[in-house]
Amino acid sequence: MSGVLSSVVSPVDADSADAARPPAATSPIPARYHRALLTIMATSGVVTVWASCTWMSLHLHVDPLLHKVALFAHLASLILGFGAVLAIDYYGLLWLLGRRSLPDTLERAANGVHATALHHRLTDLGHRNPTTGSLVRAGASAVVSQMSWWGAVVIGFLNGRH
Repeated sequence: MSGVLSSVVSPVDADSADAARPPAATSPIPARYHRALLTIMATSGVVTVWASCTWMSLHLHVDPLLHKVALFAHLASLILGFGAVLAIDYYGLLWLLGRRSLPDTLERAANGVHATALHHRLTDLGHRNPTTGSLVRAGASAVVSQMSWWGAVVIGFLNGRH
């Protein structure tokens, strides 16, 4: 196959094709080592912060107001960290206990499915601009998601105070 192509391409065309190619990477360290180093540095940073927080928790005594603020921040981090799974589990439990309706719970679950499908659709656009309808759907999904998450944070905070 390459013999056929080389007989069709003139020497001028071959030179211009080589000139159009980007130069090969000349780094003596392969990219996988860069990723491994970045992973080690990130892990070290997380462990350092974790150890610092653990040490401070044993030596720092706070007043009740700071404790309430820290409790709220902790609950907010849990919701944001566990994301949709925690929120859906929480609303599912509320539904099982009879404190929420099934449509209310399913609305939050459907929003996560909708956001995932919308993400794939927007990714498929590449560098093209999204349509107005896609932007409206993304905004609505973000509003429902934030209302659900922060609603769960407030409920958790209020329940944690008693």
